[in-house]
Amino acid sequence: MVFDTVEKKLGENSIVKLEDQCILSEHWRSTAGGTGRSFNYYDPSDSTWNQLWLDKQGTILKLKGKAESNSMILKSGWVQGQGGAKYYNRITWKKNEDESVLQLWEIMGPSDVVLSVAFKGIYRRKMP
Repeated sequence: MVFDTVEKKLGENSIVKLEDQCILSEHWRSTAGGTGRSFNYYDPSDSTWNQLWLDKQGTILKLKGKAESNSMILKSGWVQGQGGAKYYNRITWKKNEDESVLQLWEIMGPSDVVLSVAFKGIYRRKMP
């Protein structure tokens, strides 16, 4: 289950390991009705984690990055936005002391300036 920072439920996701645990498949369902899927894998050729995100609004997001101690940061390539301004997506996952995971999706401009936050959620295991 996924919550915002004031404990309002944002949605749920399920994660399944595929292809002998070489691919993680996520299915996201927001409380607002949005859905999407991601496919995550480790690429040994460049030692990176990779994610392909697709949703019902037609969003396609390709991310690449590295894991370190209790976090992982993946970034997209540069995107040309409306009006010609360039930006990239940076998503950080950080494991919290209570075993939850914070996901922060930021829209970044030149010189690594945060332009906006697209999503901030806390992922908790669903209790049986």
